[in-house]
Amino acid sequence: GDTQLTYNSDKITEKDVQSLKVFADPKYKGRVSIGDNVDDAYALASLAIGLKDWTKMTDDQFKQASDFLRQVHKNVRSYWTDTTDIVQLLSGGEVDLAWAWNDATVQSVKAGVPIKSKKDTDEGIST
Repeated sequence: GDTQLTYNSDKITEKDVQSLKVFADPKYKGRVSIGDNVDDAYALASLAIGLKDWTKMTDDQFKQASDFLRQVHKNVRSYWTDTTDIVQLLSGGEVDLAWAWNDATVQSVKAGVPIKSKKDTDEGIST
């Protein structure tokens, strides 16, 4: 599946999530969740710095991606471990913005939560 920007549309407008750089925006401090694994975190960071394939990054790009993740970390309320975890965080209103697997949106919507995915951010999604 895909990993993509996922957000609560009652709290965040689509206009505010045009770029993956939103994860580092201080106005979302304590309202963000990303996966607790290197693959998902660096996929997000590499896209945010303009790289399409995180497995081919240079040392300098790795530093840029790591710097981005340090900024994101300041906003993270919780690092999710699986789909159930992120769905509970979104459905319970603990987070409004997530870098999440596509199934999290489907399950959240089934639970009646106004969660949307933004597949067409300026930087794209991770597949």
